[in-house]
Amino acid sequence: MELLSYLLNMLAVLFTLFRGYVSFSQTTGNPTGFWMGDPFAEIVLLFVAMLCIVMIFKRNLLFASIYLGVNFAYFGYGISTLMGNSSPTAMFDMLVMFVGIIIALLNFIDVLFNKNRKGSTKDNKTDWFYGTHNYEREYDERADRNQYKF
Repeated sequence: MELLSYLLNMLAVLFTLFRGYVSFSQTTGNPTGFWMGDPFAEIVLLFVAMLCIVMIFKRNLLFASIYLGVNFAYFGYGISTLMGNSSPTAMFDMLVMFVGIIIALLNFIDVLFNKNRKGSTKDNKTDWFYGTHNYEREYDERADRNQYKF
C-alpha cells in the first residue's frame, strides 16, 4: 500500500474513534455538543465501520463499498435533519458529517483504483529476475555447443 492509502485508513480509524467518543459521551450523560441521531444506530455504525476498516486495509472492494454506503446513509440522514437549522453548532455538525462522508468516499476511490487489489501471486518487482530463468538456461546450452577452437 502507498502512503496515501495508509493516511486515509488512519484518518478513517481516527474518525471512528471520534464517533465512538461522541456516542459514549452522549450515552453516559456528558453531551459533547455533536449531533448523534440514534444511539443504537451509532453503535451499529461503529461496529460496521471497524469491520469495514479492517477489510479496507486488506484492499477489499466489497467492504469499502459497504463502508461508503453505511456512512452516506447515516450521515446523509443527519445532514438532511440539520439542513433547516442555521445555528453555528448545527453548521459544525454538518461539517463533521461531510468529513465522514468524504473520508468514506476517498477510501472507496483508493481501493477502487488500487492496482494491487486483486492480490495476484505474480510479483512484478522480482519477475524480471526469476522470469528469465528458462531463457538463461537456453542461452547457456547454446554457448556450450558453440565452442570455437583456435
